[in-house]
Amino acid sequence: MYEEGKGVDRDYAKALNWYHRAADQHHPEAQFKLGVIYANGLGVEKNLDRALSWLLAAATQGHVKAENICDSLALSADLKSNTNFVELFKWHTKAAEQGNIDSYITLGVMYEEGQGVEKDLIKALHSYHRAADQCHPEAQYKLGVMYENGLGVEENEDRAFAWYSLAAEQGHATAQYDLGGMYRLGEGVAQDFSKAFNWYKRAAAQGHEGAQYCLGAMYENGSGVPKDINIARDWYHQAASQGDSLAQSALGLIYEKGKGVKKNLAEAAKWYAKAAKQGEPSAIRKLAKLKKSGFE
Repeated sequence: MYEEGKGVDRDYAKALNWYHRAADQHHPEAQFKLGVIYANGLGVEKNLDRALSWLLAAATQGHVKAENICDSLALSADLKSNTNFVELFKWHTKAAEQGNIDSYITLGVMYEEGQGVEKDLIKALHSYHRAADQCHPEAQYKLGVMYENGLGVEENEDRAFAWYSLAAEQGHATAQYDLGGMYRLGEGVAQDFSKAFNWYKRAAAQGHEGAQYCLGAMYENGSGVPKDINIARDWYHQAASQGDSLAQSALGLIYEKGKGVKKNLAEAAKWYAKAAKQGEPSAIRKLAKLKKSGFE
């Protein structure tokens, strides 16, 4: 009532007090509410470690909503304490033993990153396999990454391609993007620009900025599709608007050289600056060159 202001004035401090009383008596809903309050800083200083601690307490008692947000919060870069990672690892180990597929993926990530447990790429691989064997697309994608990069296993492009394909067919956007890259470069499969284009298109339709940039590059260079700088520019804009530095740099060059548009050095500098801020080498050089020529 105090949290939502139902029948009384909204007062997060009083809500926090009542939730603490109930949570200390092991009430899962109260523990969940405390987790949400600390995670969002509602009437109290934001504290993700305390949030996760309460959410884990609720999840351990089977609180579904707490279970759903524990992972994303636990893997946040803002967490300061390793204690919660250890508890999360224990919780997911138990959940995995009970057949929870998502927990196998989380365990894989924790083994891969050394979060709450000693880093062990072989155990990460094993955890991903357990979920992938049950057709989980994220696990299939993770295995593709490990085989492509030789993480905990001998590098194997053929197996990487196979796992990416399984995940991509289930709609995993990043797997579709990586599969497009393998077809474009001829890695693990015969080079095929048409298939690369199709996979990039499927990933781009889901908002994948890397795929959108690659489509722009294919249209600009006529790789597997007719050259069309206008379509290329549209794809670059979509990717650049999402923060893709390569697309931002490509747009800068389009406006600097007047490719399919009126030459516009101010617009070029704007996009170069956005890409340079992210450390994109080509944009840094081109921006410096523009400034040296007298353009500010």
